[in-house]
Amino acid sequence: MKLLYELTLDVLRGNMNAHLECNPVLRDVFDLGPVISQCSVKMSKLQRVAMQNAASKKRNQQRQKQRYKRMVID
Repeated sequence: MKLLYELTLDVLRGNMNAHLECNPVLRDVFDLGPVISQCSVKMSKLQRVAMQNAASKKRNQQRQKQRYKRMVID
């Protein structure tokens, strides 16, 4: 069993916990039972970029407001 685990670890190259949590084939091989929790679904690149752009825009707007407060108008 240990040899099988080490071989699987070498093939998957990391993040073994996520694979053992979500992969039904690996859970069956290692007799872990059915998947208990819902595995996280990855966001698409377009969604990620849109979220980052919105956060960046909001951050820039807040910075601009702070800059105008610091200006001394004579």
